[in-house]
Amino acid sequence: DKMVLSANLRMDLLAADGRGRELRAWAVGDGSPLWREDIEECGSVARLSGADEVALLGRNIQFRDRRTGQLLRDLGRFPTQSGLGGLASPTGDAVYVRSFDDVVDMVEPRTGRWLRRFDSMILGPEGTWMPGLAIAPDGRTLALSDWYEMAIVDTASGERLATLAKGGGTAEGRSLWQAAFSPDGANLLASDGEGLHGWDLIAGRWRFHLPGVQSFRLAPSGSTGIAWTWLDRAIHVFNLREGGIVGSYSGHSDAVVGADYSPDGRFVVSGGADGTVQVWEPGSGRTAFVHHARTALSGIGTLAPDGTLAYGTREGGVVVAEAVAHPL
Repeated sequence: DKMVLSANLRMDLLAADGRGRELRAWAVGDGSPLWREDIEECGSVARLSGADEVALLGRNIQFRDRRTGQLLRDLGRFPTQSGLGGLASPTGDAVYVRSFDDVVDMVEPRTGRWLRRFDSMILGPEGTWMPGLAIAPDGRTLALSDWYEMAIVDTASGERLATLAKGGGTAEGRSLWQAAFSPDGANLLASDGEGLHGWDLIAGRWRFHLPGVQSFRLAPSGSTGIAWTWLDRAIHVFNLREGGIVGSYSGHSDAVVGADYSPDGRFVVSGGADGTVQVWEPGSGRTAFVHHARTALSGIGTLAPDGTLAYGTREGGVVVAEAVAHPL
């Protein structure tokens, strides 16, 4: 089970265990524990923009104080059999909850009022139900996987604005299950576990296919991204416009567990099954720092502006988070 991480990179780190039954918070500066709460199957943790609150999106929908863990609102199992997690709108006025009922529900976080339902779910890896779900930076449009296509819908009206099909002779195969908008909202990327697809939303057309990609992250600048497969030792840097590989990093001696950019995009932090967490420059591929974990990694976090590193390990079947300071 992989650890669910949500980080406020200025003050604290929030983490839930792999089954989502425990939520803990640590101070990033010295790693001291802030609070711990038992919860009921949390699929993901989302920070609400403009508020010191976090949304726990799972079997129950809860909102807690980020600083103390105090329960502020509990919406219960409303309005459907939620449990697969979700995400929060960048504007903080809505949360989108994945459901076992094969839908995505839009809920108003302040009142708990149900706003809208989007019927779009697909069968993800290893038989788990998982939609390709992404919210545009302005919060006005939502991208939902519709099997082999991506549907762009208006969050206010629910109207389908566009349907984006796979290109490059890859119309069939696996369903699209991981999606993300570029920071400027002009592009959409989605992976089907066998390759990465990119669409130009301004022109409304398919742009590229990068084969052999299971997971990816976009740089804060939106011009490049990183991509990898779970059984590969290399992480590739690609150009967002053409999808071409512009660099690779091969510092891990075993499969890559996960990777992400630092907030300023200067570094990438990646974790491997070799038990190392590595910080490197995506432009040059230069390794800035290697940290050897005590046990096998279960999840990879990110870098705070002060250089603090967060990642998860397994110790006796319990997922823990550690923060280590490193020189950059």
